[in-house]
Amino acid sequence: MKNILNILSLFFAALLLVQGCKTEKIEYTEYGSEDGSEPGYLVLNAFNLSVANYSEEITSSPAADAEVSANSSTLSVGTKADTGFGSTTEAGDDYILRIRNVKTSEETKMTYGEMKALEDQKLALTPGTYIISAESAGYESYVSDGTAAVWDTPVYYGEVTKTVVTRQETEVTDLVCHLANIKATVSVSPDLQNLFMPDEECETQQKEKLSVTLAVGESSLVYGRTEMGDGKAGYFKASEGGTTIDIVLKGQYNKAAADAEPDYIDINWKASLNNCRAGEWRKISIGVANANEGNVQFEINVENWTYDETVEVDVMTMYASALEETIPDVDVSDENSPVFALSGGNISNGYTLSASMYDEALGKWLENMKLTLTPVGGAEVSKVEMEVSSDNEELTAAVGAAGFRNGRIPVYPADAGISPYVLISEANGIVTFTVNDSGMSRLFSYKGTHTFRLIATDNMYRTSYTDFKVTCSEGEIVTSGPEITWTNTDGSVTYDFGNVYPIDDDLEVVLTVSTATAFTGFNVEIISDLLTPEELAGIGLSDKFDLMNPGAYQGTLEGFGFPVGDAISSESEVKFNISKTLIGLIPLLGDGYCNFKLIVTDASGTTEKTVQLTANN
Repeated sequence: MKNILNILSLFFAALLLVQGCKTEKIEYTEYGSEDGSEPGYLVLNAFNLSVANYSEEITSSPAADAEVSANSSTLSVGTKADTGFGSTTEAGDDYILRIRNVKTSEETKMTYGEMKALEDQKLALTPGTYIISAESAGYESYVSDGTAAVWDTPVYYGEVTKTVVTRQETEVTDLVCHLANIKATVSVSPDLQNLFMPDEECETQQKEKLSVTLAVGESSLVYGRTEMGDGKAGYFKASEGGTTIDIVLKGQYNKAAADAEPDYIDINWKASLNNCRAGEWRKISIGVANANEGNVQFEINVENWTYDETVEVDVMTMYASALEETIPDVDVSDENSPVFALSGGNISNGYTLSASMYDEALGKWLENMKLTLTPVGGAEVSKVEMEVSSDNEELTAAVGAAGFRNGRIPVYPADAGISPYVLISEANGIVTFTVNDSGMSRLFSYKGTHTFRLIATDNMYRTSYTDFKVTCSEGEIVTSGPEITWTNTDGSVTYDFGNVYPIDDDLEVVLTVSTATAFTGFNVEIISDLLTPEELAGIGLSDKFDLMNPGAYQGTLEGFGFPVGDAISSESEVKFNISKTLIGLIPLLGDGYCNFKLIVTDASGTTEKTVQLTANN
């Protein structure tokens, strides 16, 4: 397949010629054949492979002489200075370097040491998109092994994508490998250890010793007093959607008062850590809370450190009664984490949408749901995500069909998937989320009770969890939204969005989008086996983009004939022709399909239309 960058370079060169001579015909010259006769070059002269360093940890265990306050439900948290987060060390010569062609899967493999020893570090390659990856020596065997839990076996991986262009040099400089599995250490505070039967006595009585087992699926590691005292690290395989690590605390627990004869019972306390990911260090510290109040609770603090250029810390605390086997929900808001509030109401009481809130004559909602998010103590809001559950299966199915991973919808910073329905503004550090008319109508179309779990994190890595219930009583309002038509240049031919059209010399794609008010959202999604995300990334585009707020994509989008920014927001009708630009290049990429989905919003609602095309079929 001819690489898209070659085609685009010719396309833009042709555009320059047009500027100088309007009557000249643009022609696309073929080069970059895949037989290697016209190669491009990957230059490794300045390539440096490094490994992200560990940080000297911040420990969640109290000092040896610390006391548990009778008025506190948590143990004190001591800290040590950070000694190297974000720093790197050069990788060893035994690291494996791979250069793989995305299209053909052809791969060149060598060690980092072999690469450094090459006399000519300019590699001639077939033009195309390549993934340059590096991994520690044991990574491949670790991944292929069925065991999900091992002691003291960290593995590292990193990759970067580059596009090799005909007769051009593409340089690869720095590549950083990060921890590719999940590290976990366990500690049990001395005061809690003292409430369990000593190991020597357990051996004498043939009782089970104090231990903490961490398990992923059928694979597990057992941390006894020795492993915990030595800070022994276990490493667990990470899955793409997040890994659950199950925790089991076992042993002979003394339930008697301090001045009474020991009365040991067998403890089997269970908890789970959800959404654990590669590159994280889960530091599990188990202690005892309310020890002086007679209602002893086990407490588990989990500090989540990420081995990356950015330090991400998530501190989670869980409790369980000494005589219970389960624990409450682990999603506990951190102290001084961001606070959500409902404008004009109490967020804990929820919100109700009814038909009386919609004015059919005006074609709009008389009230728009608005939430504010306030950070605490001078912090700034860093990220907001949302989880959706409902007694209406159609809503949850729609969320899943939208392609949101792990059931979480990114909300802030603004995401193209939600921006047609929610307006986001900021003032004095407070972030306001207003559901526009289109969002109100879309939500109201799903009758039932819906729970939105709002997950907000600030720049001090404190996270809050807020459950917000919205009840839609009728679910009958239907709104129109902007009008979208597809014609040829002179308007003599109108195309049906329900049909699939072959790309040929007669096909034209002229889109006219109009609104009776003003556009509030104008998004495009590209779904194709030709213009893949990898190909689009190579030309500085994404498969999803917001034409009203194009950001870094503005120049490229304008070059392809798309309107952007003020050309949309200041107009009530937008007309654009992409027949001979992006669509004109698609058949040169091979056989396949390419769909352009438009999602356009105004005060009356959202309209979605898809241009469906095939190439060489």
